[in-house]
Amino acid sequence: MTKYTAQGEFDLETQPAPEKNVKKTTALSKDWNSNAVVVKSNDLLTAKTNLSLNELRIILVAISKIDSVTDQVRSDAVYWVSAKELREIGSERSKAYKYLQNAVNTLYNRSVIRTFGSNGKERDEFRWISKVSYRSGMIGLTFSQEVLPFLTKIRSNFIRYPIKQISELKSVSTLRFFELCVRWRGQVKKMSIEELKEILNIPQKKLNGDVARIVRECTAKINEAKKIDFYVESEFIRTGRRFTDIIFSVKSRRKDAVPSTLSVPQEEWEGMVKDLTGYSDEDWRGLILSEQQRSYFAKKLANYQDGGVGTRFARDYLSRCGSAADSNDSWIRWIQTKLADPAFVYEVRVFLNDVGFKPSSAKHK
Repeated sequence: MTKYTAQGEFDLETQPAPEKNVKKTTALSKDWNSNAVVVKSNDLLTAKTNLSLNELRIILVAISKIDSVTDQVRSDAVYWVSAKELREIGSERSKAYKYLQNAVNTLYNRSVIRTFGSNGKERDEFRWISKVSYRSGMIGLTFSQEVLPFLTKIRSNFIRYPIKQISELKSVSTLRFFELCVRWRGQVKKMSIEELKEILNIPQKKLNGDVARIVRECTAKINEAKKIDFYVESEFIRTGRRFTDIIFSVKSRRKDAVPSTLSVPQEEWEGMVKDLTGYSDEDWRGLILSEQQRSYFAKKLANYQDGGVGTRFARDYLSRCGSAADSNDSWIRWIQTKLADPAFVYEVRVFLNDVGFKPSSAKHK
């Protein structure tokens, strides 16, 4: 028997529901609409997953039906997704039922992979869902015990966006990049090409230049989408002849703004940084940090297991510190020593900004 709970969920007993109850379930699903909001932990956002586009859409519709704040979400709750709901967020009208039927056969085997450590070799892998059901043109998902902590009882460190904003995004890479932009809205962020490959589901065999092209395409699609209330500007960084990193900014879309779908020209980058952080490149030059500042921010940057700034910093710099990588204490001391050099402070300014350092708090030489 299927019944509707106060949390807006459907509880499904172990026996198949009679046809009359299936109809009741379908009627109750009308409470959902495309103004529903997706809320999930940032840790889940940066994890690797092997979902197809329509599987990801189904997962996101189900997530949008969860009360992410309450402590009362049942671990065996079933979240039902209909073809109509899929169509509202961008699936082809004539194929929505087929996508649901296909997902019944594939979603149970889809997983989430979270990596840890400076080399990314420590990992956790777990299923998205513990149970999948199909009743009268609807798919029902029960999220796994491992995934639920990233979707419920959320108080901090999360993203939140109206699900209707993804309706014009037609690839997994674009949708995942959109979620990254939601995470870093109003900020300047630096990420390595290798990190983007993992997050955007780009095959490892793709060259860095291919990844740069894909990210440019993702940026263009996001900037063209009428329902998304921000736009993205990006700059790709070369090391030698290879693209190695991307720096991107996410700005609120003004009604009179015409967002660029191209990379930010180098001559405009300084002005963009100042607009978002309040400091220009010149403000970052010649900074002398106090001993207390070097100690404090070295510890912040050395936290390579945080899944955020520290992890990205380690991927860029751990290989440069030689034997200092042997222990966490020596890694901290290496960073602390390097922060005494104004040139290094300027080089890592994006990372320092991300952990809360402000140029106005230090002296200039």
